[in-house]
Parts: sequence; C-alpha cells; structure tokens
Amino acid sequence: MNEIDEKTVFSHPRPLKSSSKGQVIRFRAKLGANSPNAAAIDCVLKLFPECFRILYDKEVAVYQTLLYHKYLSFCPTPLGKAEWTFSKYAKVVGQKNAKLNNDGTILVLMLEFVDGPILSPSLIKDSKTIAIGLLKTLNQLHACRIVHGDVSLSNVKLLDNQPDNEPRIVWLDFSSSWIHASKAQLDWETKLCLAYVAKWVEPV
Repeated sequence: MNEIDEKTVFSHPRPLKSSSKGQVIRFRAKLGANSPNAAAIDCVLKLFPECFRILYDKEVAVYQTLLYHKYLSFCPTPLGKAEWTFSKYAKVVGQKNAKLNNDGTILVLMLEFVDGPILSPSLIKDSKTIAIGLLKTLNQLHACRIVHGDVSLSNVKLLDNQPDNEPRIVWLDFSSSWIHASKAQLDWETKLCLAYVAKWVEPV
C-alpha cells in the first residue's frame, strides 16, 4: 500500500465515528493539489493513536493481502497510509480528540468512502440473495486466509443500483481481523455467519 501523497489536500471533514481507538472522518480529498487537473474524491481517514499500532498494523496487513490477491470488490478500496505528527493531524482534521491529543504519532489509513446504508433487516428486500452475497464475499475473504473477526450487519454496507443489477456487499472495519488463519478458524467464522443470517433469512 502506498504512502499518502503529501500534496493531498483534505477538506470538508465530516466525523463518522469516534472512540477510544481513534476517529473515522469523511473527507473530500484533492490528489496532487498543485496540478490544475487534480482529482477530487470522497474518502475516509481512519486515525489511530500510537497505542493502537497493533490494530492499525493488522488492518493495513489485511488490505495489503487483499490488494495482492486483487479481492477488493467486497471492501473499501485502500488509498494509502501514513504516520502523521500531531501538528499535521490538527491541521488536516481541524478539531481535537482526547485520545489523539498528544505528541506521539497518529497512524492514518485512507480508504474509499462507500456511499450506502449500513445493512439492516429493514433494508433487505430479498433476504436469500443478500445471505448468499454475504457468504460468497466472506468466502472470498477466507480464500486469502483472512478472518474478519467481527461478523455483524453493522459491519456491512449494501449498495444497490449496480451495473449488473446485483447488490454490492461491502465489508467494513478489519481492525479485528487477522491473516494466515487456520482452516478451523475460517470454518468457525463461516458457521458463525450462517447462524447469523439464519435469524432473518426467510425460510424457503
């Protein structure tokens, strides 16, 4: 995964989530800001304090593995990573967070902003199709020997109006994931997902 270009300009911050582990903020990012043809994209910055480096390193490792295997359709596209000083963080974010307000390093993960609702039973029109999609994409993750580690609807977004008329399933938050999982660990998560979707899938 490449380092975030130092020339990238971040604007229009919209906080999405804040916890003891850090912050998740949506931005409008202008890549190659000194160029007249600079591209502007919607992105998310996940910001971790130094004390959560282990979680950050795990998530970066997961995205690097998915990049290597070219399995990115079911997760946000990783756009870069960086380690910022607090002054750099304060300049970009323009606000303070008690957990990040220190002189240590701020660990940054830049991801595609996935514009869609968090999956919930009320949004599901065809429960069987969504269940198959969840299991199919989870199996793709498992094919890379990655365990997600937090299988729940709150970590899934559903994108309709795709070119092939099939909803896109996007898994979020890989901070609880790990790579090089054993077959037993992968099978355990598959069974967990099957039990989870069985609660709201309509019987055939």
